[in-house]
Amino acid sequence: PANEELRQLTKYFADKWSRSKDSYPMHLIMWFAIFSCRRESEITRMELDDYDENNQLWKIKDLKNRLGSKGNHNEFHVTEQCKEIVDLLLSPNVRNRMLKRGYSAEYFIPLSPKTIGSEFRKACKLLGIDDLKFHDLRHEGCTRLAEQGFTIPQIQQISLHDSWGSLERYVSVKKRVEVLNLLHVKEFFI
Repeated sequence: PANEELRQLTKYFADKWSRSKDSYPMHLIMWFAIFSCRRESEITRMELDDYDENNQLWKIKDLKNRLGSKGNHNEFHVTEQCKEIVDLLLSPNVRNRMLKRGYSAEYFIPLSPKTIGSEFRKACKLLGIDDLKFHDLRHEGCTRLAEQGFTIPQIQQISLHDSWGSLERYVSVKKRVEVLNLLHVKEFFI
């Protein structure tokens, strides 16, 4: 995604969150997806009991794997930027509003992955953003880590790709003039 697309989406979702009690904190969820390099299905399966805040690790159960996902559990490193978003999503105001949707409180993001994908697609269409999918936020996250100088093994500790071959297509290291970050969009958070 381009910086302007991220800015537009963040503003759109934050405005929707502030206007409607029935909306989702998609402005936070999308940035969590970027900073955690997580898929939408993983985000909605993450259990609060699997978060080791002291060691900055979060276990993802049944991680997607070409050899089979069942029983493939692995922990990803929670970076400082990611932790900022986690803290916002766990704040009582946000958490209580999400739980009103009726999903189990054991989950970090108590929503359906289909809901997240649908909300993202609707926003992109409404904003005239073509050819952008929620999964592209995972690509963006991996690229940001590479741009920050993370090594391949360090990126893998966050993205949980099992090899450079599987990670390679996610990382684009073209020089960007500006990378939109939390400082640029924090005004939209809560």
